[in-house]
Amino acid sequence: METSRQLSSRKWLWRGLALAAALLAAAFAYIAWPRPVPQPPPVPNPNGYDDFLHAAESLLGDASLDIQKASADELRQLSKLNRKPLELVRTGLTRECGVAIVSYSQERDAVRLEQINKMRQLGRLLFAEGRLAELEGRPADAARGYVDAVRFSHEMARGGLIIDLLVGIAMEGTAIEALHSLRNELGGAQCEKAITELEAIEADREPLERVFQRDHDSSEARIAELGWTAFKARSTLRRMARIAEEPAHFAEQRRQAAARLLLIELAIRRYTTEHGRLPERLNELVPGQISAIPNDPFIEEGFRYQRTEDGYRLYSIGPNRKDDGGTGPDELSARGRSEGDFFLGPARP
Repeated sequence: METSRQLSSRKWLWRGLALAAALLAAAFAYIAWPRPVPQPPPVPNPNGYDDFLHAAESLLGDASLDIQKASADELRQLSKLNRKPLELVRTGLTRECGVAIVSYSQERDAVRLEQINKMRQLGRLLFAEGRLAELEGRPADAARGYVDAVRFSHEMARGGLIIDLLVGIAMEGTAIEALHSLRNELGGAQCEKAITELEAIEADREPLERVFQRDHDSSEARIAELGWTAFKARSTLRRMARIAEEPAHFAEQRRQAAARLLLIELAIRRYTTEHGRLPERLNELVPGQISAIPNDPFIEEGFRYQRTEDGYRLYSIGPNRKDDGGTGPDELSARGRSEGDFFLGPARP
C-alpha cells in the first residue's frame, strides 16, 4: 500500500499537471481568440491624396529620364506631356491630404507599393519643372517648382507608414539641394517668399510618433490576421517594426537638419542682398530675414556659423554630436573616422 507521503506527492503531481494544462489552454485561447484589428485612420474629404492618385493615372513620358542630366528640350517635352498631372498635383496640394490606406491587410501591399512608386514619379515631375525653369533662366519659377516638390514630399506621406515617410524624405532631399544651389540666383523678395512657404511646410510637418504608431498598428493587424499561427511570428514581427524605427528617426533628423540649414542659407542670401554684406552672427537675421533661427536637430542647440576669408561656413555637428570644424564625412573617413559634420552643398576644405 502507498504511504501517506506517496499519496501526497501524487496529489501534488496531478495538481501541477492540471495547472500546466490550464495555463496552456489559456495561452492557446489568448492566441486564437479574435481581437479587434487596428484600423487605418480616416482620411479627409475631399482628399488631396486622391488628386495625386488621379494625376498618377495620366503620367506620360520616360520614367527613367535623369532629370539632373536631361536637356532643356527633354524637360520641356516631359512637362508638356504631363500638364494635366501637374495641374492635378497642385490641386491636391491645396487640400488636406491623407494616404488612402484601405486596410492593413497583406493583400494591400502590392497596391501600396505601386502607389508609392507613382508618388515618386510625380515628385520627379515637379522637380523636372523646377529644373527646366532653372535651365531657362527663370529662377523665381524654379524656386516655385522646388518648393512645391518639398511640399509634395510632405503631403504624399501624410497619414502613411514608415515606407511613405522614407520615400518622402528622399524626394525632399533632392529638392532641398536644388534650392540650395539656386539660392544665389534669387533676389531678396524671392528668398522671402521661399522662406515663408518653407517655414509653413515645416510647421505643419506630421509628428514622427504618429507614423510609428500607424506602423505599430500595421504590425498588430498582421498578427491578428495570422491568428493562432502567429505564435512564433509575433515577436519577430514586433521586433522588425521596432528595428525600422531607428533608421527612420535618423533619416528624419537629417531631413530636419537639411531643411533648417536651407532656411538659414536663404535668410543669409536675403540679408546679403539687402545689406550688401554677410552677417557676422546668425542672430542678425532675426526678425528681418527669418522669424527665428532654428536649432540643430542633433543637439537642439544652434547651428555652427563661422565667417571665413571667402565667405562663411554653416553646418550641423551631425549624428556624432561632435563639432568636427565643418569637416565632411568623406574627409574624416580618410583619417579612419566616420560621421563628420553635416552641411548642404559640396564638402568644405
